[in-house]
Amino acid sequence: MEPAVFGKLTCPVTDVGNGVHMTTAMKPSEWELGTGVIPGTLTSQAVFTSQTYDGYDFPYRIYTSANYQDGKPALFLVFGDGGMYLNGGYQSATVLDNLTAEGAIPPVVALFVDPGNDRVNVYDPPTDKYATFLTGELIPQVVLAEYSVSRDPNAWATVGYSASGEAGFAVVWHRPEQFHVFFGHSASFGASIRYDGWVWADKLAQAPKRELRVSLAVAAMGDLTDDRGSWRTINENVAKALEAQGNPYRLVIGPGDHGGQASKEDFPTALRWMWSGCTLAP
Repeated sequence: MEPAVFGKLTCPVTDVGNGVHMTTAMKPSEWELGTGVIPGTLTSQAVFTSQTYDGYDFPYRIYTSANYQDGKPALFLVFGDGGMYLNGGYQSATVLDNLTAEGAIPPVVALFVDPGNDRVNVYDPPTDKYATFLTGELIPQVVLAEYSVSRDPNAWATVGYSASGEAGFAVVWHRPEQFHVFFGHSASFGASIRYDGWVWADKLAQAPKRELRVSLAVAAMGDLTDDRGSWRTINENVAKALEAQGNPYRLVIGPGDHGGQASKEDFPTALRWMWSGCTLAP
């Protein structure tokens, strides 16, 4: 018999919210701290020096929801471009405060990490280097050593905007034993094509099915388009590949520009879709 997983996640079986959705502008109520809601704790910024990246420094902060209890399991989220998710309009900490207080999602520990001054070279390659840094260095030393997070891969998520979205998906792809969940906001899946013609939709179609649960958001008209293609189309192709593999997914197409309004406004709904009604075993 296999040993029990610490903090095994149990969720309702439902396909509500799956698929492609067109949205219009709306200000989520979760952007404002609810009446009586106690804010979570956010550490001061620290810097982690990576051996994987030859002494390169990564700034980071750690958030814990107010209902987090040491010794009891929590969801674990890793935000690439962490400073932007905290200060760039996503209102991530407040959204997590409200949803955990409401009981819409379980308690949360979140790692907000930034790429320093070399964002493209850290985030764009679809290799396992960034995954190695996170799972071999940063997470064990600054999260697992200090916080009690679930060890169920369905409770571990990466979150990313643009290039950090592509990098976050690469982490889920290369570490399926640890991460099953991904949130992408105008995720730059197209960036990988410059690395040996790596096309994420093709990789999904050609590989054996992985256990993935994915939420994507792109702009209908104002997203990035360059010599690598249309970010909307590329995300649509990834969504189609996920659907073909039988993976639960959602793709939201809405107003704004690259990583803008559609992504920011949808994030609370994406979190609800991902974990609403889920519980963590003690």
